[in-house]
Amino acid sequence: IRHVGRADFRLLLDTMHLGRSGASPETVAALDPTLIGYVQLCDVPRQSPGMDYMTEATFERLEPGKGDMPLREYLSAMPRDVTVSLEIPMRARAEAGVSSLDRLRPCVEAARALMA
Repeated sequence: IRHVGRADFRLLLDTMHLGRSGASPETVAALDPTLIGYVQLCDVPRQSPGMDYMTEATFERLEPGKGDMPLREYLSAMPRDVTVSLEIPMRARAEAGVSSLDRLRPCVEAARALMA
């Protein structure tokens, strides 16, 4: 952030990458909250299920609560006014014929429950 040198530059925190990097909720809480601009919420197993990391990150993430990332704790460590979006690509389910609505609805419901 210091290197970029822009007053409007903020961090985007992605829960998959946070968890897989070993970052704890305490790591997130230790950040200056004014530096966190955006959160991408998804779930994955802590340990990769064996697929290529980039393939998983780009195409196969899980709805909140279906992996084992500490999502509630991460969200509690974030500023209250941070923008949270869902980053949950599900290519295999789409290719299996699951509709967009049927893929999205449980993700939104799970995210709302986490943030309640």
